[in-house]
Amino acid sequence: MKTKDYIELIKQEKNLPSNYAVARHFGLSPSTLTNYSKGNTCFSDEIALKVASELGLNAGIVLADMHAEREKNPDLQGAWAQVARSLQQATAAAFVCVMLSIPTPSAEASTLNGLNFSTLHSIYYANLKKYLKKCLFRLFYFENWGKCAGFLCV
Repeated sequence: MKTKDYIELIKQEKNLPSNYAVARHFGLSPSTLTNYSKGNTCFSDEIALKVASELGLNAGIVLADMHAEREKNPDLQGAWAQVARSLQQATAAAFVCVMLSIPTPSAEASTLNGLNFSTLHSIYYANLKKYLKKCLFRLFYFENWGKCAGFLCV
């Protein structure tokens, strides 16, 4: 992702209406954010870490994206882009493995002391599914290969 893509994602995730609001949110001057938005400059490593933290993203991915955008040598630019993609894939794979390892309660465990937990179980898994979709969106934002995990987003 490019700097301007991250800015748009910040606006969406944080409900910030303008670049000015994003600049204030991060303590930047409006002209700095305008340069980011126009593609004249990209985030410094410090700002990239703040952006990753604010969006709940892997900091390595954002840093690698910024290094790829900053790099002038096409070979090094491609290498940084590959680092970012590899980190995205590894993060997604780990996340999916964790989510798939969550056990479902047994029939005996669905009632305890006369209370029926099947409704709570359904609510829990519905919320878990929403959370999973949001996390996968973050991982695959602007990435075509995200549809590979589409079976999880049904």
